[in-house]
Amino acid sequence: TINQLKLTRSAGNIIPAVTSSYDLGSTSLKWNNIYGKYIDACYGFYIGGTTNYFTIIRTSDSSDTVMTHSMGDLIIDNTVTTGTTITRLGTDTSATSYQVQNNSESSLFSVDGSGQVDIGGNLDVSGGINIDADNQAFTIGTGSDLSITHTGANTSITSITGDLLIDNTS
Repeated sequence: TINQLKLTRSAGNIIPAVTSSYDLGSTSLKWNNIYGKYIDACYGFYIGGTTNYFTIIRTSDSSDTVMTHSMGDLIIDNTVTTGTTITRLGTDTSATSYQVQNNSESSLFSVDGSGQVDIGGNLDVSGGINIDADNQAFTIGTGSDLSITHTGANTSITSITGDLLIDNTS
């Protein structure tokens, strides 16, 4: 009965008598389906039983939200035949970024809110590289040692360090 579960009803809601003390189901007796509009899990959402293969955790109101997956591939699959999968950053400035990191937490790829892209390794391209604007430079080196710029009328190649050598050796 409802009194043995220590539940009360208030304004049509079923409410436990004590907060964070009771479970709905158990590790051996589970509900088949739970239907609802929202799930408010406060600080954690676990999928995968006691092994928690997939978790979304936030330990406090002011902490980071961490999504962890510990088995198989983590696939975000937009199965709509038209449309875009979007990761939206918090600002349009360099204050926020989207990063791909390795297990050592080194950034391999980063895009900030202003559109600046940083790559921590080599960029291998099998197609072309297009700069679809005039007066933008393609630069190489930590101090922009070599740059190629097209103004719309003229193209300039500038080397500010050492000699610029063009070698046509067979």
